[in-house]
Amino acid sequence: MANDTSTGYASNWNVPNFNGDILLTFSPTDYPLLSRLAGVKVANSHEFAMSAQYALESFSAAGVPEATSATAPTAVAYERTNEVNYTQTQHKAVSVLYDKLASNNRLKFAEVGSSGYAYSGDPLQSAIADELAFQVSRAQEQLYGDLETAFMSGTKTQATSAAVAWATGGIETLVTSNKVNASSAQLSKPLIDNLLRTMFTNGAKFRRMAFFANAYQRYKLSEIYSFVPPDRSMGGGTVAQIQTDFGLIDVVPSRFATSTILSLVDLSYMYLVKQPVPGKSYMPDGLYFMEELAKTGASERYQIFGNNGLDIGAEKLHGQIYGLATS
Repeated sequence: MANDTSTGYASNWNVPNFNGDILLTFSPTDYPLLSRLAGVKVANSHEFAMSAQYALESFSAAGVPEATSATAPTAVAYERTNEVNYTQTQHKAVSVLYDKLASNNRLKFAEVGSSGYAYSGDPLQSAIADELAFQVSRAQEQLYGDLETAFMSGTKTQATSAAVAWATGGIETLVTSNKVNASSAQLSKPLIDNLLRTMFTNGAKFRRMAFFANAYQRYKLSEIYSFVPPDRSMGGGTVAQIQTDFGLIDVVPSRFATSTILSLVDLSYMYLVKQPVPGKSYMPDGLYFMEELAKTGASERYQIFGNNGLDIGAEKLHGQIYGLATS
């Protein structure tokens, strides 16, 4: 099947009705990172600070001599720095012709031999009773999928003019400190142990940790950590959590994860940041608003709009193994 991305509206001819009891898609419609974020924050500009960080001086076991204590030491001014990310604009349109709205039970014709056409099923039944609601729901699913993709692998981009888009950075691109290069090797416990040690050394908090892995890396995690007790009637094993020296780590399969990267994230510090447009009534998800467009013909036309970004707290809270083998 091919969606019509050029006409600009849904009609009886580019969106024919098909009969069926179950409405299915095999496109990803589960959003594992979006659904696990700690909450939602609000920003009043595209650029927002994820954290205000400070650092202490190197610790010392040395004491201060009595004579030295007679004079106050030089005060240390502890500086703060910000890590920032951006919200990005998402914008979709929905348009359904009046004739399409009036023909929700008309099924697609199917050719019978070479002599004519006939209904492909019962002409009184259709899986879709409201075409406009169907198109709006699919546009929302597209927006969620785009946002999940951006939150996983988007590249942070600051707009420099109205012709340049703001883009939020994803967890795979924002992490710079806690990175372990697999150099095309298979995922292994020594690689994971190296990552955990690196994160601990750099100050990671290990509060609500989760691996995000595509199908192959998810399989490798189960291969590394599964323990299958003998059983007369059941075989195989899977790993949903891993116990480590630094706490429990959930294992989350994600169709949006890059195949060569295994991300280890602290979900307790990760938030969705929305940048609301004043005066707009947002949809129940709170991320987008939908408003009717001006009439230019015989169709119902709406636009869906939102500005959203990812707050990861600080990049040192998270880690990744990159350059992994994929087969």
